Amino acid sequence: MAVIVVGSLNVDVTARLDEMPAVGETRLAREGWVGPGGKGANQAVAARLMGARTRMVGMTGSDALAGVALAQLKAVGVDVGDVRAGARATGMALIMVDGLANSTIAVVAGANGELDAARIEAARAPGPEDTVLVSLEIPMETAVAAAHWARRAPARRVVAPAPPPGPPPPPQRRAHPHPPHPRAA
Repeated sequence: MAVIVVGSLNVDVTARLDEMPAVGETRLAREGWVGPGGKGANQAVAARLMGARTRMVGMTGSDALAGVALAQLKAVGVDVGDVRAGARATGMALIMVDGLANSTIAVVAGANGELDAARIEAARAPGPEDTVLVSLEIPMETAVAAAHWARRAPARRVVAPAPPPGPPPPPQRRAHPHPPHPRAA
């Protein structure tokens, strides 16, 4: 029995500021850091830390940032055998956090946008005792393909509907939705 996460792998570039800059304004940050992220990768790390055997299905770039995106997954024991390197750069999130802990996030899909149905089908198939968790920082048609891939097992399907793409997507009608963080919705 395993948790198989189909989703994004990013590198987060975070800046902590006293106040958010206005449009066109530059502000100096109090501190900043670079680290692993992506909704899918974060969910895989969380599942593994809770004791689940966990596997990640996703994409990084063929760049130096791929190592940053994969480091924490590998460190906690997530199986990354179904993570592939694409032609685009590793995905990134540019995060600004103000003194009140309000955040603004811009996500650059990068290689996450290359995750498609063919790459899902090429991954090791889930078993009937597995749970496939799909996050929506990947193309919507890929999320739908992942739900179909899981259904054929038949594995339990869970969709983490963040960031919200608009109206409920097809995989949510065939899966158990996982409520997003209030600020991610």
